[in-house]
Amino acid sequence: MSGTKPNMAIIGAGWAGMAAAVELAERGIAVTVFEASRSLGGRARRVDAEGIALDNGQHILIGAYAETLAQMRRVGADPDRLLQRRPLQLRYAGGFSLAALTGRHRCTWPRLCLARAG
Repeated sequence: MSGTKPNMAIIGAGWAGMAAAVELAERGIAVTVFEASRSLGGRARRVDAEGIALDNGQHILIGAYAETLAQMRRVGADPDRLLQRRPLQLRYAGGFSLAALTGRHRCTWPRLCLARAG
């Protein structure tokens, strides 16, 4: 059947599945996305715990992921407006913590700069 446009099925509505759907749709290909969960987002979805909405996507939506941020812009979602960015901080039991340096101490990749936070 030459001349007919293909229909594509995308299995999974996480970031990868939705990125594939956007790419195909931009090429004029009809797309249907199938997701087994009741919510979209895959591992990066929002979860509700005891009435509090929690973002389960911290591992995906960090500023270092340039392609993720570019994909957001591509579909009209401005990450500068939608994401609340904060300096990286790790806090451990017993009071020990680490924090990424910011301001004039800002580091560039690949050098990892961590300072012991008080």
